[in-house]
Amino acid sequence: MQVEMKGYKEFRGHDGYGWEANLYINETKVGYVVDDGWGGGLQFEQYGSDEGLLFFKFKELVRTTTTWYSEFNREDKEGDWEIWLGDNLLKIASVKKHTSNQKIVLMDPNSDEVVTFKINTRFNKSTFKSVLHWLKENNRKYADWTAVNYMKISAVV
Repeated sequence: MQVEMKGYKEFRGHDGYGWEANLYINETKVGYVVDDGWGGGLQFEQYGSDEGLLFFKFKELVRTTTTWYSEFNREDKEGDWEIWLGDNLLKIASVKKHTSNQKIVLMDPNSDEVVTFKINTRFNKSTFKSVLHWLKENNRKYADWTAVNYMKISAVV
């Protein structure tokens, strides 16, 4: 099952930063997800009954195929869709917001370390690829890092 977020935006909330995005499952827009920044869980608003059924299947798949470690109970718990979104999509989304026409943003897939390179000229996808190739060839530290600029905010469960 392919899960993707589009239209990701962050804003300042009462208890920190919140965010909102459209949620797509298997390329179908199923609903709208919001962390309102007031503490508590995510809010989900489905777009229709078919979309709600697809979202329910996604939640069940996450619940039955993934686990997370609870520090409070000191045990593994069954999967939770909110935690799955955070682990698999929000890291990319929060880094991707720093991309622009004059920056290349790279993320280390092993440590989630992020580095940004400012380019003096505007670039499109073809010049972006040539600059990225030069960067990875001339600095071996970044050879395995992922460019976030044109990456989709998606994952498979």
